[in-house]
Amino acid sequence: MMAAFPGSPAWGFSLGPMQVKSHFGERFNARILISGQALENLRVTIGSPQDYRKLGLERPQVLEQLYVKMLPDIEGSEPSFLLLSDRPLFYPSFNLVVKAQSGSRTLYENYLISVDFRKSPP
Repeated sequence: MMAAFPGSPAWGFSLGPMQVKSHFGERFNARILISGQALENLRVTIGSPQDYRKLGLERPQVLEQLYVKMLPDIEGSEPSFLLLSDRPLFYPSFNLVVKAQSGSRTLYENYLISVDFRKSPP
């Protein structure tokens, strides 16, 4: 559940909006862009139970099925990563906390995943 992005010294970064490509009953597939200046050894993980407690949230069991996959660096594009599952998910909504660390900076981003059942497979 972790991805690392090697690079040069960290000056500052942020996580963009999550682009969810999957639907209810499919394997989870979402992409998040990382923007900012020079990223050094950026580590991205799904929030731990302790991270959720810090944010006053309950960590859903569905997160045990998700993992982070780094996308290869392509010149001219922003770094990004995927959040994936190997099995179909049948959860209507959940909070997904992403923890990103680079140098001495740690960033937590909470994404509310909510399913549109009208677009779900039959």
